[in-house]
Amino acid sequence: MQYHDYLQSDAWKFKRKQRLFMDRNCAICGRPFDLEVHHMTYLNTPYEDPGDLITVCRNCHQRIEDEKRNPGDDSFIIVRNLMI
Repeated sequence: MQYHDYLQSDAWKFKRKQRLFMDRNCAICGRPFDLEVHHMTYLNTPYEDPGDLITVCRNCHQRIEDEKRNPGDDSFIIVRNLMI
């Protein structure tokens, strides 16, 4: 199954809902709104453990993705400590 298809699956929707219920705030900035679930690692997809996922707000999620694309940019160093 392709990753994009997996994100549309009931299995992912359930895991996402579980993670959001457990956290309720962004793990980075603490915001309680615009929450998304980020894969800390893709090694176990689609059999993720809750520890493979992190709840982040949309803004922090974008910063994580930007950091992955530009690892030399020190604007969001905390992400390096969170990501595997």
